[in-house]
Amino acid sequence: MLIVSVAMFVSCTEDDGPTIDDHFLNYEIPDVPVKENCVVGVYLLNNGSGGQSDAIWGRLTSTQFDPAAQQYSPGLQPVAGNWKHGNFNYTQTEVCKAMVATFQQYVDWALEAGIDFIILPLLGENANALYPNNLNVNDAKFYDIFTGKLGSDGLPPGQTTGTRVDLKGLKYVVMVNSGNFTGSLNQTTPIENIAATTIEGVVTSRVQRFYEYMRRVSDYFADENYFTVNGKPMVVFGGTPHNFYALDTRAFYDGMRSHVKTASGKDVYIVAQQDAWTPSPRFQYTFGEGRVDAVTTKNEGGMYNNTNSARTTMYPQFIDQNWNYNKNFLWDTWQEDFIPSVFPAYDRWVQSGGNYNLPIVRHDPETFITICNVAKRNLGKNRIVFIDSFNDWRYATSIEPTDPAYGSGYGTKYLEIVKQQFKVK
Repeated sequence: MLIVSVAMFVSCTEDDGPTIDDHFLNYEIPDVPVKENCVVGVYLLNNGSGGQSDAIWGRLTSTQFDPAAQQYSPGLQPVAGNWKHGNFNYTQTEVCKAMVATFQQYVDWALEAGIDFIILPLLGENANALYPNNLNVNDAKFYDIFTGKLGSDGLPPGQTTGTRVDLKGLKYVVMVNSGNFTGSLNQTTPIENIAATTIEGVVTSRVQRFYEYMRRVSDYFADENYFTVNGKPMVVFGGTPHNFYALDTRAFYDGMRSHVKTASGKDVYIVAQQDAWTPSPRFQYTFGEGRVDAVTTKNEGGMYNNTNSARTTMYPQFIDQNWNYNKNFLWDTWQEDFIPSVFPAYDRWVQSGGNYNLPIVRHDPETFITICNVAKRNLGKNRIVFIDSFNDWRYATSIEPTDPAYGSGYGTKYLEIVKQQFKVK
């Protein structure tokens, strides 16, 4: 009996039990030196479309951070200011003039940070017009001002007497608003089965609408400032590309590529945004079998935008595991590349004034550096990384400079980190 008791005592000692050291997430993210430049793109928000309202701006710039009072302000004052509330009026010279000045400052800052290209905001469709008028008018004007196609007086080159944005070698990318075309699509309602509509007297199917929209997008490819990957103009499919259900997904995408090639003479490089914290196999029947060129995790908070508080204790490790799995699966299964998307912070309270029960990641240089290292551990074949974002203050997920003398301001610190982390010194 004594022997049995001793044996039981020995088998239950701490040495024999599991410890935190055994947990698969219990590892440090190492510093990953940059031996070759990464290609860096950053998302830009259109603040004139649901952007920085007075209420959002007030919550952003408040210096009160008091969880007991449900106040979670980042206490940040962007140097460029809150340059627009509501919808733009492009007929007002003062609006265009302010936009040109602000965009030029953004360009200069981006170049300081070693950023290679800007991912412009979602470019909507005008469903009531045929090519070449089938782009949302205000979205197109935003693009045209940022890319220097319109002057500070709202007039095009040759007519403008004002100043224009000089990109100075900075490239840009169009972000497609997939949601304009995926409405009502699902596993049993593919895009080919959606009833045709009449546009300007022409009966047009949903597929034809999308192809003609992409034809219009491809007009930007002729710009010397348009970003390409191995000679192929990049287009980011934002919004809901996971809802592009089709009877034959590969044929749907191949048809679009052929349409663009005929119109522009160029092969398009498609990047699909995937919902954060989701496995890539879930999208087999949409952009998986569609054979897009690359996949990235969705913006607007990305991997920091979730209700799982348990993840916050090991965010870098969780994200590292997620990206590594998706990167390997995408390439091994469909030969689709992966583009990690890093984010400096996330505070949903700024956008809503509520949601204070969701995880908040405040601006912290060491945290951002760690996530940059996670990205470098999971670069795809083309060594491209996205940053979410330059100026999305709705969620305080921005690298745009802030006043260092105000609240928790950090100056140009995040521009400096981007360059240090992704460019060879």
